[in-house]
Amino acid sequence: MVTNTFLIIVVFFIIAGVGALFDRVDADGLSLKSVLRRFWIGFAALIAFLQFWHFLFPVNWVALLLACLAGAGGWALTFSRQPGWLCEKRSLWLLLGGLALLGAPAFLLGNNALFQSPHVDYGLYHLQTVKWFSAYPLVPGLGNLHHRLAFNHAIFLFGALLNAGSSLGLGYYLTTNVPAYALILQGALGLIALIRARSVISKTEVFMALILPAVLWHFSHLPMVGYSADNLVFIIQVVVIAWLLELFDHKADLAAFQRQARRVLALSALGIALKLSFAFFALMVTLVVLALWWTRFRKQTVAPFKTMLGWAGLMLVWVAPWLARNVIMSGYLLYPSTFIALPVKWRMPGHLADGLTRIITLWARTDSDGIPYTGDLNWFITWAQRFPYIPRQALLIGVIVLLLVGVVYLLGRGRLRLAGDLLAVIGISLGAGVSWFISAPDYRFSGALLFILMVSAFMLALYLPGASSWSDNQRAAAFGLLLLLVFYLSPNNFSNNLSRGQFLLPASESALAEAAQPASGMKQETTLSGLMVYLPSDAESAECWDYPLPCTPQPDYFNKLSLIDPHDMAKGFFIPPDDGE
Repeated sequence: MVTNTFLIIVVFFIIAGVGALFDRVDADGLSLKSVLRRFWIGFAALIAFLQFWHFLFPVNWVALLLACLAGAGGWALTFSRQPGWLCEKRSLWLLLGGLALLGAPAFLLGNNALFQSPHVDYGLYHLQTVKWFSAYPLVPGLGNLHHRLAFNHAIFLFGALLNAGSSLGLGYYLTTNVPAYALILQGALGLIALIRARSVISKTEVFMALILPAVLWHFSHLPMVGYSADNLVFIIQVVVIAWLLELFDHKADLAAFQRQARRVLALSALGIALKLSFAFFALMVTLVVLALWWTRFRKQTVAPFKTMLGWAGLMLVWVAPWLARNVIMSGYLLYPSTFIALPVKWRMPGHLADGLTRIITLWARTDSDGIPYTGDLNWFITWAQRFPYIPRQALLIGVIVLLLVGVVYLLGRGRLRLAGDLLAVIGISLGAGVSWFISAPDYRFSGALLFILMVSAFMLALYLPGASSWSDNQRAAAFGLLLLLVFYLSPNNFSNNLSRGQFLLPASESALAEAAQPASGMKQETTLSGLMVYLPSDAESAECWDYPLPCTPQPDYFNKLSLIDPHDMAKGFFIPPDDGE
């Protein structure tokens, strides 16, 4: 537990240091707000770096060392611009208070990680993918070994990085919890801003304060260990919306608007690299950014086309290597979709790739094959009844509040004003929510959309008297909403236990995997080409856990699986086209 808590904070500051190399604006001074902004910038930059790095090298201790050096360099640069900061008495008290604030959520997450079980996909392919990324550069045709190994989620790169060096085996505890830690801190800052008595508070701060109870509920109910991309999608969506609300506040300063727009677009592009399902949300955010810039600053921009081209190029920093990685791992540009296939030797044959998107959708619509899918009203009612209660109620409450706001607005006869920024957020959450429901209506695929809708609907009501002022009545109403949300989303499922055996050092990932599925039970098979492959002993088992590479589940084993280079597994896999075609 102590090690988890310590490493969560250390990794947080390393990534914030990386962000300091790209964020030179010190309008907030050296504050926790600026550190958090730099964390998200650094996190995005780190994922971009790892995507490119992995084309040529494994994600091992060398990549970790480079990340640590970059983080140290960023902090050195920060303190060089503010050399007297630590010598100020006020700064010392701020530092001590900040350390206390930093320690509490790190302890909460670090201890809770000891008592959680990973998502079912962890033993199925998450751990194996991280092992491949740690051991080899990007392997062509990896999906031919097991089709799930071609799921291109950038979180696996981050997990491989945190498993390198002295933290070997602890990436299991850190990969999701470090970004979750940053989001909790951001929510805490919003709460502090709401508590402080002042006449003006930004919508970003109100949003983060109101969504904090939902964030804590989500983190306590979904697995926060392992390498699932779903929690990262939730986290990045909340941060993107918070930054988008901040973007609306830049009404006259073109330079400040462009800086914030680049941050929003970069984080949106990062979300696509984390998971393809983020793409529609990112598209809607991008359209809002473009519309806002076009209406406010187009005439002030010297070269509008150049600005848009620059933003597109910025997003390609994450999207372009992600697309290339799809092609290298599967032979398809948008895998698991087979819509665009490339004529490469290692392209997964149709019997492995065709229909995967449809299967994922059906699996979500049937609640993991628990109900039949008919697509009619009876199916919808059954699906809704099995959907998690709290998110389902969040959607219902959000819709009801929106309807009430609409009625009050119409009765106001022009005396009331709807906040355009909140309407944009509601439009994004509704549009992306419809896309989610059509494609894969499982809660873990919904990200933070349902909670964003509920909170933004409450805020629309809160700001109905006027979006530019902040009265004592509004502040009291915000506190009332916050207390209501805390009561509504309680109790959470964070563990109150303390493990004496793991008080200092948690169990390693390999030990946990061995306990779940011992390596003594694995089998070996040799393909027709002479390639030795490891398999679970159970013919129906689909989980390789921590078995040696290469491993594949029994149902996915093909005896014609071959190496592109018979002497080098890193050169990739292919299946001759006559197998199953």
